[in-house]
Formats: sequence, C-alpha cells, structure tokens
Amino acid sequence: PEGEIDQILDNIGLPSNNYNFAFSDGSFVSYNDGQMLIDLKDEHGPVAEYQRRLRERLRERFPDMIVYFQPSDIITQILNFGVIAQIDVQVSGRNTVKDLAAARRIEARLKETPGLVDVHLHQIVDQPQFFVDVDRKLAGRVKGLDVILTAHTHDAMPGLVRVGDTVLVATGSHGKFVSRLDIEVKDKKVSGVRFKLMPVFTDAIKPDAAMSALVEKVRAPFAKDLARVIGKTDSLLYRRGNFNGTFDDLICDAMLSERDAEIALSPGFRWGGTLLPDSPITWEDVTNATAITYPNCYRNQMTGAQLKEILEDVADNIFHPDPYFQGGGDMVRIGGMGYSIDVSKPMGSRISDLTHLKSGKPIDAAKSYSVAGWASVNEGTQGPPIWDVVSAHVGKRGTVKVEPNRAVKVSGA
Repeated sequence: PEGEIDQILDNIGLPSNNYNFAFSDGSFVSYNDGQMLIDLKDEHGPVAEYQRRLRERLRERFPDMIVYFQPSDIITQILNFGVIAQIDVQVSGRNTVKDLAAARRIEARLKETPGLVDVHLHQIVDQPQFFVDVDRKLAGRVKGLDVILTAHTHDAMPGLVRVGDTVLVATGSHGKFVSRLDIEVKDKKVSGVRFKLMPVFTDAIKPDAAMSALVEKVRAPFAKDLARVIGKTDSLLYRRGNFNGTFDDLICDAMLSERDAEIALSPGFRWGGTLLPDSPITWEDVTNATAITYPNCYRNQMTGAQLKEILEDVADNIFHPDPYFQGGGDMVRIGGMGYSIDVSKPMGSRISDLTHLKSGKPIDAAKSYSVAGWASVNEGTQGPPIWDVVSAHVGKRGTVKVEPNRAVKVSGA
C-alpha cells in the first residue's frame, strides 16, 4: 500500500563506471538487470504477503521478465556467502547448448519442489546480437576502408567492431544514442580511432523552442483525434521480438476476429511505441504501429503448401548463410498457426510442424485456409486499412490482454 512506503531506490542496468560496482548489488551481470529497494514504514503489513502479491502481478503483466526477491536482512545475506539465494546450483561444461539444456531441466524440476520460490536461471544467455554480417563481409573483401557507418542493425554497439584495418560503427535507431568518432591521421593514414556512444536522455535535454512550436503547429489539427482513447491494455505491448511481439500478436488477433480468418500474417516491422500495462490505447498508438501507404487488410485463400513457402522465403531472407543474400528484418508474425524453425538448415528445410492452433491439427499442404494479412506490395489489394481493423477489435473488447506466445519454436541458433 502506498501509505506504508517510506522510500524506493531503484537501479536499472549496469553502472556507467566500474568503480560503482564496489557499492552496488553483486547480482548484476548485464544491462538487462535492475534492482528495486523498498523501505517500508514501521507500521506495515506482512512482507511475505506483499512479495506473494508482487510475484503474481509482475509475472502476469510482464511474462518475459524474471522477478525474484533477495533476502533483505544482512544475516541471511552473509550466510549465503555472496550468492543471491540459499540454494545455488551451478552448471558448467564445454558444450554451451547442452549445458543450458541441463540447466533448464534442473530449473523445471526445482520449480516443482514444494517450498521453493523465485526459481530461475540467473545467467543471461539470450543477449542481443548485432547483425552487421553484410558490412563484415564488405570490410573483409574491400581493402582501404577505414570506417563503415553501418545501418544493418537497429541496436547500438557500445564499442567498435574491427575487421582487419576497418572499424564498424553503429549508433542504433530512433534517436536513442549519439555517437562521437574521433579519427587520428598521421602520414596520410589512420593511426588511431576513438569512439564513444552517448545515450540521449530526453528529460535532461531542453527541447529546441522553434522545433517544438513547429511540431505543435503541425499536430494541432489532428491532436484531438490522435488522443482519442480506443481501449486499454492489461498487457505490455511491444514490437521488438525477432519472431513475434505482443503488439504484433494483438494485430494478428484483430485480423483473425475482424476478417473472420483462420490464419493471420503480419509483417515483421520494428517501429511503433511500447505501451505499459494499464495504459490507454489511443488512436495515435494504433497508427504508430500500422501507418503505411499500403495498409489494406486482405482476406485470401491459401493452401498449407503456400503458407510454408511464404515462411521459408522470409526465413531465407533473414538466415541465408551468405550475408549478401540477407535482406534483414524480422520474421513474419503469425496468428492462428504455430511452427518450428531450424535456422541452421538450408532454404526449403527450415520450417516444419505447421499446426492450426484452434483445432490442434497439423496444417495440410493440400488444404485451403482463409488467411488475412496486410502490407502487401501487390497492386490492387482490397480490404479495409489495418488501423481500422485493429481499432475495431480493441474498441469491441475495451480492455485487451495478450497471452504469452509460444507457438513458434526456434532451434539451430
């Protein structure tokens, strides 16, 4: 309860200076980690009950986030000998894939043990990868390139990637970072390179008054409609997964219901804002995720063989072993159908186990299915714009909740 809180101290991500590690929590191992210290007033309710409630609510609203409570008293912390819990199981070996599989099995067994809570794998094993393979290959083939300002990843690289005498620089996207690159030249050759990636903190930078006025002037005729509330979300809505995102799942759900389709296909776009649980869904939020010049939401008939062919084609565009044949982007999002993908296999053999989720039956290669989709580049595509489809779906439900999507099984990575 708010009236029982004395103060809250949070620390999200690794400290900017290694010196700070001497005074911070030792369980931080990556930029994805965060810690919240909550100090309650003397007159407060049972802490164990508050922890139980927080576990339930946080795991329901943020299913992809690992939540755990460390012992708050110094005696238990000392008796733990520096680890974050009384029970600490470590798996080590030379085969990372098999080691992880063994750790997952142990984790599953421990979760079934009465009395144990907050069972989790502490080490982060799915860190982001920087897909700059095209520029890596280019730097390896073309001699004389000193610097490549790569644009083949939406993620910022905190350091330089070196390929021979060439350095690759990536600053990310959406204005989240600014890079500074200093190049020292001696005797007509690059003798040194210094790089710094600087985050842009919007609350610490004073907006340019003239630009702010211009933005407000342009938005003014549309501001009221953009702020129109269509519904509310109980789930975290985001768009940055390689195979799916919860906002993509919402778009697919909208096509399945509003277009009366068995299967939905949504492009692997990465743009659009993120909405926190309990947030209103406005017209601007919908258009942020759907506004393009070819928005028509079609409804066609496709065979199971055609669906597999589409998935194979998109997968090859992403996972082709030759970087020059990789078009980039993310995998097409699917609603109403599950599948398995082995990214290490060749074209035509990556996709398997296509399943119609509603019936639980395998997708029949010869059978025809009703399929809805949008962002088709074919001329003359018919159908309502996708933003109207999503808006109608959200409006009818009022409050949307997107369940965790486990319909895509990935291997070979």
